[in-house]
Amino acid sequence: PIVIGVSSFALPPVLLDRVKRIEVAAPDAGTRLRIAERHLLPESRRTTRCSVPMHASALQRIVEVHAHDPGMRGVEQSLADVLGVALVCHMLGHQEAAFGAE
Repeated sequence: PIVIGVSSFALPPVLLDRVKRIEVAAPDAGTRLRIAERHLLPESRRTTRCSVPMHASALQRIVEVHAHDPGMRGVEQSLADVLGVALVCHMLGHQEAAFGAE
């Protein structure tokens, strides 16, 4: 059997004695940013159908906000939220919808 979990404390000691544990460290800041750029942003664009430009500093800020999260789900959700708002703003004719542009 395969057991996946964020914390081994939730598993009974009897089960922990019988499984091989492989611990994976959370990605560092640079890796998190690359994952967001290469995978999460393109997927969020497909999901929201939003082509509004996002400045690199905006993406970096989203990743920084979720720096202490154990995974990337918070980044993924924030990207979807931001792109959704950008799409609505763009549809309403607000030109400042290019998030993070300076």
